[in-house]
Amino acid sequence: MRPARVHRVFVEELVEGEAVLSGQQGHHLSHVLRIKVGQQIRAFDGRGFEAEGSVVDIEKGRVRLELSPAQKSTTESTLRIHLAVALLKGDKMADIIRQCTELGVYSFIPFESKYCDVRELKANKLERWRRVAQEATKQSGRSFIPEVNHCLSFADLESTVENGDFQVSLCTDPYSSEKIVDVMKPVNLNRELNVLCISGPEGGLSDEEVQQLVTKGAKAIRFGPRILRAETAPVALSAALLLPEAI
Repeated sequence: MRPARVHRVFVEELVEGEAVLSGQQGHHLSHVLRIKVGQQIRAFDGRGFEAEGSVVDIEKGRVRLELSPAQKSTTESTLRIHLAVALLKGDKMADIIRQCTELGVYSFIPFESKYCDVRELKANKLERWRRVAQEATKQSGRSFIPEVNHCLSFADLESTVENGDFQVSLCTDPYSSEKIVDVMKPVNLNRELNVLCISGPEGGLSDEEVQQLVTKGAKAIRFGPRILRAETAPVALSAALLLPEAI
């Protein structure tokens, strides 16, 4: 029998006992979902822990919960993918963050590159992307909210490749001779790794940028004979790396 649906809520500090949800989250639970006293919920803190609980009181958009002791989530991947994506036009990045959060990506790093049509990441857009990551975490059953970082210059991205705590760094290049399968073997043998995945803008990474990243330690890889769109490549790369967990 399919288990009853349990609503998930974000609680910043998971402390055994009482917690109160107000504001937008409290309103959504009480007025949109019409949650009832006694109903079971599952709370998560965005840092990898969750707790079972129940609704004990609802009043004027405030929902009071009783929580059990927090437990470490079992839904997080031990393979920590840090996804660096060049700034894209429109709302493509929000879609990437939503889908890749669902897949299990650990963090997002926007960056500027030579062929970016967008040259600035405004504060309100960054905050929206962080809300998208939080909502996708809730929807997908995760308990860790991926960090969406401030935008890096390409020089800062190079420094991140060279000096960051990554066991593997990859950059997408449709003209590379190496396929993704060529670099999957060490990842599949050891799933407790920090992997940096770099994907370019609509015009792709320039030859010079790819070479600079390779010089700093990244491996340029391709997905086969087809060229993927800028909004497709990050999702495909994340899914390919996380696929062993699903089969």
